[in-house]
Amino acid sequence: MLPHSLFFSILFSFSIAHQIIHLNELKGNGFKNVIDVAPPFAVYFSGASDSEEDLKEIHLVTRDKKKSFYELKNEKPEEFSSRLSPFHVSSTAEITTSLEEFTELKGFAYIVSFDEIAEKCFRVYDVDRFEVVKTHKDVNCTLVFLNSNFHLRYPPSTKISNWHQNELAVANLYRGVPSQEKTPVFSNPLEINGKSVLFIPETFSLRFEAFYIRTSNHVYLEVQPGHKSLHKHTTSGYTTTGFYMRKIGDPHERIEMICVRDTRFNGTVGAVVSGHMPSNKGSIGLITDDEAVFITPKKEKKVWTTELADHLTISAKDTEEGEFFVQWFIVQDLQIAGTQKPMKGAGKGASGLNVIVQVLTIIFFSYFN
Repeated sequence: MLPHSLFFSILFSFSIAHQIIHLNELKGNGFKNVIDVAPPFAVYFSGASDSEEDLKEIHLVTRDKKKSFYELKNEKPEEFSSRLSPFHVSSTAEITTSLEEFTELKGFAYIVSFDEIAEKCFRVYDVDRFEVVKTHKDVNCTLVFLNSNFHLRYPPSTKISNWHQNELAVANLYRGVPSQEKTPVFSNPLEINGKSVLFIPETFSLRFEAFYIRTSNHVYLEVQPGHKSLHKHTTSGYTTTGFYMRKIGDPHERIEMICVRDTRFNGTVGAVVSGHMPSNKGSIGLITDDEAVFITPKKEKKVWTTELADHLTISAKDTEEGEFFVQWFIVQDLQIAGTQKPMKGAGKGASGLNVIVQVLTIIFFSYFN
């Protein structure tokens, strides 16, 4: 049997630049939980659901520093911000606590190498309050979000709203932390049947303890703890997108959305589906007024499109043991393979709408730049 010290060194031995350590995985009673990571590295901590008393009893110890996890939780450049400041570690480090039992703790530390945070725009946020997140022109950013808030009805849930970006910007959202996932679960713009479509996304929520967004150019979004229900949701625009997901163990749910549309125009409704099912039994249904398809989510993305309808319903069957992610979208007045051209005489109204959208976008980014 391995000695305890060797066992925990292996437990925290990382071959990648990003890693998460959950507090409830630690050994207590003064045991030295060695973080076997080659220095220098940085530590961030999210512990929204854990008590101040408990966090003050857990410490990160380096050769010349000692920080409680309560202090790490509040390591921020501004008092009322959710953005975290890195705690720099330039020597070997260990986590130690006098607590005997802490299996109920929900907090976790995020460890990242100095090489990563040396990027011009690398930020980490703790989703413990409302935060406006903005990126700027000609800068590529990596935005990491940590959520340990289990006081919510759907923990841990993050709500993203008022997402805007200019026509040159690209944004991709991934689950986990950088280096864990390479395939985004949400993208803007989105390639639909060979055409790149830029959206103003709807408010949506996602239930990851960690996720990150890679951006280029101007992107603006608002992030906070919370859940957005899509059942009976009415879309807010003629060309829009959103996100829906289910975690392992979630009960079956059927959601129906109402698609805002101008009946003078044709268009497309569709979805990008990915996920994992332990068997081929699990499937999700994508249902409109005129069509229904059933897809077994897999790691490889599956794109489905059909003619725009008044309703889009997402259902699930035998998916409790798996998980899935759906980026749904509606596109009006855009000719895509398999759909008809806009009705005769309707183009003038569409052109006017496009001009208004472009003017508002220019005003928006002029204000925030």
